[in-house]
Amino acid sequence: MMRVAYVSLFSDMVGGGEHSLMELVGHLPDSINGELIIPADGELGLLARREGVPVHYLPMPKLGMASIQALWQWRKWIRQHGYDVVHANQSRAAFYAGVAALGLKTKMVFHCRIAARDGMMDTILQWLSDAIICNSRAVAGRFTQFSGSLKVIYNGVTQKRVVEETAPDLPGGAKLLLFVGRLSSEKQPQLALQLFEKLAGKHTNLHFAMIGGDDPQDAKFSQSVREMAASSHFAERIHLPGAVNSVVGWYQRAFALVLTSRHEGFGRVLVEAMAEGVVPIAFSVGGVPEVIEHGEHGFLVHPDGLESMCDHVDELLGNEPLRDRLVKQGKLRAGLFSIENHVTSVERLYQEILRHA
Repeated sequence: MMRVAYVSLFSDMVGGGEHSLMELVGHLPDSINGELIIPADGELGLLARREGVPVHYLPMPKLGMASIQALWQWRKWIRQHGYDVVHANQSRAAFYAGVAALGLKTKMVFHCRIAARDGMMDTILQWLSDAIICNSRAVAGRFTQFSGSLKVIYNGVTQKRVVEETAPDLPGGAKLLLFVGRLSSEKQPQLALQLFEKLAGKHTNLHFAMIGGDDPQDAKFSQSVREMAASSHFAERIHLPGAVNSVVGWYQRAFALVLTSRHEGFGRVLVEAMAEGVVPIAFSVGGVPEVIEHGEHGFLVHPDGLESMCDHVDELLGNEPLRDRLVKQGKLRAGLFSIENHVTSVERLYQEILRHA
């Protein structure tokens, strides 16, 4: 049996990367004995324990003098536990795991989900990694000098039908437009709010929900978005439930999702939406065009094309046959990004790098 340690810099659900990691950890085949390493207890530890996955805690401080002692702890831990593979979910996590595994039989896999380059850290991680997993071709373009195994493995999404939390009761005939993501400047929820306000006067049955928690790195920005929503002329039709345990109930009540991200390595909410019969409309950035094809599963617009995004929402509200076609095609498309396909691809990569040990 293969022993794999999954490493996350974050102990809580910060974003899609943590969701994707826990989807993987929760669906490991019998051939993989997985463990989770995080810096402190949190949501990820709770979810892992529910799946029967052992959880361990190792420090991952910002790089500096504190790193010396942390690396000593890491080195001792990896040597004692003799993992076949350490699978790290962020750059800093990959740095600690990779340095600790140097000279040992343990292979290091860096799972990269961000297309933006990270200077010298990228050079270091390419040297430390035996394999790099990228969640889109757009992200893979970040690594041009890597001589190891570079694989594009799209995120896997569990298509659950269980509704743990339901959307609020809306008036009869109400149409719900969704934004799902952190209230962060990178996700640009203020643009989604502006889009709704442009349409709300014309479509008096249109409601808007922003599903997602505040950005822990920029609480002021998150608060400003909430204040914008509260002061809107259409505030009574705007819903801000914050972070929820399950978005399924909201998807099942919605007709369209808008994704206004400035950058997006993959865009798992697009797959979640399509799986639940919601039409995605997104800025064409990063890996988004690899998930949906314009006019087939949803709509892609230029990052400066808020007006075009408005036009597509307006079109969906007035063209039921178009929406039905996109929903049907979207559900088929979502099936390609199953968690089963994801897990199988990751397991094959482990086997490949271990064969060449």
